[in-house]
Amino acid sequence: MRRVLSSPFVVAPLAFVFLVVAGCRKSDKIPDSQAYERYESAAGGYAFDAPKGWSRNETPPAVAFTEGRKGVSVGFQERDAAPTAASVRDNEAKALESSGREVKVASVEDVTLPAGPAVVIKYTSVSEPEPISGKQVPLRNETVVYYTPGKLVSITFWSPREADNQKHWDRMAQSFGWI
Repeated sequence: MRRVLSSPFVVAPLAFVFLVVAGCRKSDKIPDSQAYERYESAAGGYAFDAPKGWSRNETPPAVAFTEGRKGVSVGFQERDAAPTAASVRDNEAKALESSGREVKVASVEDVTLPAGPAVVIKYTSVSEPEPISGKQVPLRNETVVYYTPGKLVSITFWSPREADNQKHWDRMAQSFGWI
């Protein structure tokens, strides 16, 4: 049986993009000096290092951290079977493409991280229109999908395409663990 608590592939990544602050011109690049603090979700049974000082929006077991036009969101779902790159490509990646704003999936691959096997989806999209200007920003996104029996957690990172935040995304993805 599969009971969805919040769709980690469509709802969390897209819903939390609405948290982008219009007119906020903080740097799109995460600074090398960015501090992190451990975030734990008792409801989701996971923890990871989240950017310290960013706005946080929680609907346990989901959470999002945003600053300007960049962010990280975590979605949770009960799941009976572990996802594979093939199953994610056939299901969740297609759902992203059909429901997002100009979503184009670049790759879906199996990886091994400290928390165990995971699936990484890399894709591009555009932001929601800014309320005043209507401007949409091209985004680079990455979703890392983790599984433990009965639970699937996805961490989605996004930022404007020109901002290279990969090392920070990798740091957060590597820090993920089950509690």
